[in-house]
Amino acid sequence: MQGEDCILNEVIVNFVADSKIKELNKKYLKHNYFTDIITFPYNSTQKSIEGELFISLDTVKKNGLFYGSGYKRELKRVIIHGCLHLAGYSDGTKNQKELIYNKENSYLS
Repeated sequence: MQGEDCILNEVIVNFVADSKIKELNKKYLKHNYFTDIITFPYNSTQKSIEGELFISLDTVKKNGLFYGSGYKRELKRVIIHGCLHLAGYSDGTKNQKELIYNKENSYLS
């Protein structure tokens, strides 16, 4: 989080199965589908990071195979992605997706 000029207070990382991530996605985001990560920010400012990540290891594994990145690299990417969300980044638009993807790649290298 140093690269984002943030202080990391606490991030809880939960590794779950597809069934759990879909349940959370439906309950909290009203999306009825699987995803690799759901991020819950608990911080009151984007510079003091507190939050919780729920990561579907099933989806991470599938995505690692699909994209040819491998399981470990895909897991690292997803964790970085969640932390970027906690730092205030969104991925709702094409430009936001491009920015967050570029940041992921920068931190992965």
